[in-house]
Amino acid sequence: RRILPLMKEGRMPGGCRDKEECEAYCSSDANVEECTIFFVEAGFMSPEEAEMFKKTGGKGPGDCKGREECDAFCNDPVNQGECFQFASEHGLIPEDELRNIEEGTRHMKEALQSAPPEIAQCLKDSIGQEVLNKIEAGTFLPNQDIGHKMQGCFELQQQIMENQMKGCLAQSCDGFFSCMESISQQGGPGPGGPGGEHEGDGQRGLGALDQEVQVKID
Repeated sequence: RRILPLMKEGRMPGGCRDKEECEAYCSSDANVEECTIFFVEAGFMSPEEAEMFKKTGGKGPGDCKGREECDAFCNDPVNQGECFQFASEHGLIPEDELRNIEEGTRHMKEALQSAPPEIAQCLKDSIGQEVLNKIEAGTFLPNQDIGHKMQGCFELQQQIMENQMKGCLAQSCDGFFSCMESISQQGGPGPGGPGGEHEGDGQRGLGALDQEVQVKID
């Protein structure tokens, strides 16, 4: 209703006269600026939305158009890598947030590559081998649901290591150190104590099991 008077007055961008004509006209990169100014002046866009429109040319990943269509496209896990790539290329993600995402993705890939067989199987069963392959290749950005499933598998890894440490504690001194060395090779605490031979930056607090290990070492 709001657009009909503007059409009658000939105030539409490029003189377009219906939805199809206007979409075709404004989808051209050469007309983005004109269309953006019109949409803001006519009250169809906020300044923030107009800025995004100028950055993307009015099209989203997969050539989606409009918030609803693009939300539907990007909420599909299959399309998340493409959506992340699109957002980063068009400056839609703040620099600091982009660095955090890339750092988190790198850590996730490293964790997947070093995961013990039990955890690898848990991840395969919960999110599927195809998704795992895409994460390792850097072509897929896990959503919140997949993130929770992966967290559950890595928590299982923690439980497995705790059980292994309890088994180490039940052994003699010589057996204990060999046992802890084996756990250390899996990414757990080494024979030098809960933090390994070197604590590194920021010493973490000792839990009850860690304290038992430290007593055994002493």
